[in-house]
Amino acid sequence: MTAFHNHKLMTEVAIHKNLRLNLLAYHKSVASAHNGVFPMGYVIDRKIQSKFKDVGVEATLRFTPTRRVYGSGVQQRFGRFRFPTTAIKFKMGT
Repeated sequence: MTAFHNHKLMTEVAIHKNLRLNLLAYHKSVASAHNGVFPMGYVIDRKIQSKFKDVGVEATLRFTPTRRVYGSGVQQRFGRFRFPTTAIKFKMGT
């Protein structure tokens, strides 16, 4: 058994008509629920570890040049009417 914690904070901002910026910050941790009964050991640098933490930040810039924007929403089409999207993504974390 493990104790798993996953926290995320995400926001999306429309910079321009077809240009969106997504920001994501996250913190994940995994630990044994009880080390004596349910050991969770793995080796890093010749030391036995019983906890794992991952912290990171992601930023994504999406551009959809042919998507028709109206009002405060975006026209949704599926199937053969899918819109081409160009994305630039930056990810930093442990």
